[in-house]
Amino acid sequence: HLLYQDVPIENIWAMLQAVKDYGGYPLKN
Repeated sequence: HLLYQDVPIENIWAMLQAVKDYGGYPLKN
């Protein structure tokens, strides 16, 4: 699971961009 406070902001932004590009929701880990 992802906790925002434990992840660098660059990784959060990359994840959000990936979701935007995919056009859906991120896969749950």
